[in-house]
Amino acid sequence: MRTVLLVFSLLVCGAASTDAAELELLPPGPAVESCAECEPAVALTAAQQQLQDYLYVTYPNYLATLAERIQLADATIDVLAARVEAYRPFRSFHEYSPTWTAEQDTRLALLAARHELNTLRRIEAALPRYHQANLARLTAAIR
Repeated sequence: MRTVLLVFSLLVCGAASTDAAELELLPPGPAVESCAECEPAVALTAAQQQLQDYLYVTYPNYLATLAERIQLADATIDVLAARVEAYRPFRSFHEYSPTWTAEQDTRLALLAARHELNTLRRIEAALPRYHQANLARLTAAIR
């Protein structure tokens, strides 16, 4: 990306040579030289790149990760609920049961998994609002 912007700025600003060896020897720093003719075009290109990255990489990856976390939370709740139910024969002993501590730990883990699932569902419900705000911010940078 840096090389493309550098080549673009060299062509627009009227640099004397665009030799590939000369491009590789440039010191690290800003990819675009400061000139009045090329700054708006480079800024527009960078803003378009940010919008494209958001629409086709960042947002779909976020959606996929969120869906996977919700699926994992659902599966965790199912497993923990089955484990709590498996302790049912030992409940008649109350605190004197050999599995009482393990059952309490499993109940706490089940409660934590339910809270995590509720949090993920709230994030999923609020996602369209944040997506619209991000789109508005990124498209405003293009205009």
